Amino acid sequence: MSLKWENLVPQGRARDYGIPWTAEELELVLEITRKDSIPMSQAAEYVRRGVKSFEEYKGFTESIETRQEIEEEAKKLKIVFALETPTSVLEREIERVKKVRANKEKEEEIEPEVPSVSEDSEKVEPEVPKELTARERVEMKATELGIESTVDTSTNTLKKMIRDKAKIPV
Repeated sequence: MSLKWENLVPQGRARDYGIPWTAEELELVLEITRKDSIPMSQAAEYVRRGVKSFEEYKGFTESIETRQEIEEEAKKLKIVFALETPTSVLEREIERVKKVRANKEKEEEIEPEVPSVSEDSEKVEPEVPKELTARERVEMKATELGIESTVDTSTNTLKKMIRDKAKIPV
């Protein structure tokens, strides 16, 4: 019989999927629950965020977002998720999407250089080709095959879509 992590994690009875609490962490979760009269799931969130003692918990200033606030933020970022999606997984996905979009914005801010033309000739200096990243190569192949993707589509998902469409290894 296997443990049902999908039940244990939201209840605060496990650190994360497949990862039980250490004895010290569990004791701290229970101490916070007893002394502050808060649900075990809420006390667990503080310990997951790095609180190491009850005194540190009392001085913890970072607010813990509610599940509803996390879902609203995910919807603003246009993340598709099931209602059963664990909060910790949803939070990690929100952070991942924010990083991806921040990197994309940085790339867009960098304007491409205009090739220089020398005054005495109309020759354009050849542009030195840059090396493509693995992600860029996969996106190019997907575009060639007419596969549409978004910023949120992972590289592995794109590779699978390419394999399915082209029946060739990427």
